[in-house]
Amino acid sequence: MIGDTLDFEDLTVDFLVNEDLSNYREIHDWMTGIGFPEQRPQFTTALSENTGTAAGENNTTSLLTSDATMTILSNKNNPILRCNFRNCHPKSLSALSFNSQSTDTEQITASVTFKYDLYEFEVL
Repeated sequence: MIGDTLDFEDLTVDFLVNEDLSNYREIHDWMTGIGFPEQRPQFTTALSENTGTAAGENNTTSLLTSDATMTILSNKNNPILRCNFRNCHPKSLSALSFNSQSTDTEQITASVTFKYDLYEFEVL
């Protein structure tokens, strides 16, 4: 039926990985906490680490998702538009590609794909 549900394409973001892999590991840990690939306590641990309280005491949906904001810049690097994504959670995270044969310093990049419920535009 028209207006019953909205289905948006996934949000894919390419990013530069920090030297200590901290930004990559943060997304990895988020995904591991949501999916608990090894054992159920990983999920409980992820919830309690995010709240500082017992896992069952809070709304788990808000702990598993996060709002995200992407700012669009003009050709002069001035912000002109903001996209606000609601209830994002990571769906996939690319592998890291290491190359020991390169003589130049190359920045490692990765890609993460998020699912989300809704996005809105805000003119700045």
